[in-house]
Amino acid sequence: MEPAPPDGGEPKEDLTEQRFKLYEETDIESEPLVARDEDIDGSLKAIRRPWWHLPILPLLILSEWLARLSDAFGSRFVFAVIIVYGISQGIGEMVGEFNSKYYWKDVMRVSPAESQLYNSLPDLPWDIKPLWGLLTDSFPIAGSHTRSWIAITSVLGVFCWGTVAAVRLPKGLAAIALVGTNVAMALPDVATDAAVAMRSRAKPQFAADLQSLTWGTLAVGSLIGMAFSGPAVHYLGSRGTFALLSGAPALTLLAAWALPEPKAATNQKGGFARVWHSLRLFFGAMRDPRLWQPALYIYLSQALCPDITEAKFYWLTDKTGTGPGFSENFLGFLATVGNLAMLAGVLAYNWYLKDQPFRRVFLWAQVTLVITGMLDLILVTRLNQRFGIPDHAFVVGDEAVQDAIDNLRMVPMQVLAARLCPPGIEGTLFAFLMSLSNAGANTAELLGAGLIKVLGVTSTNFSNLWLAVTIRSLMKLLPIVFLFLVPDASPTSDFGVVGGGKGIPRDSDSGVDLTVMPLSSEGRVDDRPRTPR
Repeated sequence: MEPAPPDGGEPKEDLTEQRFKLYEETDIESEPLVARDEDIDGSLKAIRRPWWHLPILPLLILSEWLARLSDAFGSRFVFAVIIVYGISQGIGEMVGEFNSKYYWKDVMRVSPAESQLYNSLPDLPWDIKPLWGLLTDSFPIAGSHTRSWIAITSVLGVFCWGTVAAVRLPKGLAAIALVGTNVAMALPDVATDAAVAMRSRAKPQFAADLQSLTWGTLAVGSLIGMAFSGPAVHYLGSRGTFALLSGAPALTLLAAWALPEPKAATNQKGGFARVWHSLRLFFGAMRDPRLWQPALYIYLSQALCPDITEAKFYWLTDKTGTGPGFSENFLGFLATVGNLAMLAGVLAYNWYLKDQPFRRVFLWAQVTLVITGMLDLILVTRLNQRFGIPDHAFVVGDEAVQDAIDNLRMVPMQVLAARLCPPGIEGTLFAFLMSLSNAGANTAELLGAGLIKVLGVTSTNFSNLWLAVTIRSLMKLLPIVFLFLVPDASPTSDFGVVGGGKGIPRDSDSGVDLTVMPLSSEGRVDDRPRTPR
């Protein structure tokens, strides 16, 4: 029962019910374009149409799919996802990551092992995503939990990009500045993640579609960014490209506007008391094996596979004759191909695999990644030339296949993470699961840096690169051993009350629902929003 207020008035409305008012207020029947929830699954599948629709059929399918999502969750939510994923991450992060490789190689002139280390440091803000959730949820600024913090980090992003562009910094300061640029992307990402996780649980039939929206938007944004990243690095240099990127963080302010946030309630606990309650609920939920076991798999699936990207990058750009000596423009084109393949992987999952059990999808994705990883072995040993296949043509196919398969693995992982989050702590828990994935990727980078150092791979010696590729590819089989940690269920299955127990813990003093977690767009005590990386 709801505790009566001290003045004897009407009892407070249950905050869990408040959280889902967004969905109840949407009148799906009023929109002629959209069928009832029980009649549709929100997928991208086409329906029968006149033959003259064929030339614009993809656009019609996409527009109706976006209309269904807008009808179910609100157009402002869809707009915010596009801003955060398409612009902040798709353009800002992807171009920055591409450009950083040249910055450390050509401007700072570091070795491949050092470059691998320095390029892994900017990922740290993504590894501590739950901290951003706790910070913004517990310490409002001027009555705002989201907008003020996004504004602050946007200014930080502009400052850091601009500083790296304008000043020749020492290695340590340059690394810190690039970490700052990722803080400006990670915090808005957390804010959107909570909204995605909450909606995935409220309407599980749309869970796969929400992840398709986020990953598809990310792919399109990356395509736009990569279309000019190569020419930008070629004509402006890496520091000039950083100068262009300095304007990107300000655009995340549009996401703050799109994710509605009522003024912070004055009668709710805040500060460190709220942090303590949120942490108590979080660790209570993590004791449920249905949650910590998949969380462990999310980390291990990334961490067990060494990442030797930097060594491969040095070899691809080597112009001494050992490597193919690809130009900046071609590598930019290659990144564009990779993002097209990523988009293809998202579509393939939404069309054909969204109802398949998680274990089956992860199993075949890992096996396929091992096979496609061996394509790198053919490339670095130059066997492709013996068969008359030019390096440029072979590497394009290699990149497309690997990126498409990798997304057939990552999209269901995001869906799994969103479906695991119990009511009331969606934001913190989803941020934690995604930070585990990022931490696993960083572990893989450090493991890869150690591997190429042990094998003696340097900026001028690539004699053992083939061995590094072989070890990396075979180690991609290791996550299969831990598939028992993943629920043998499909995204639309009933997972039960994961971490829930008998009810929602409440503050014994005030009766306030403290499970309203950090950064939950419409799901906080005072209400508000949050993404994946």
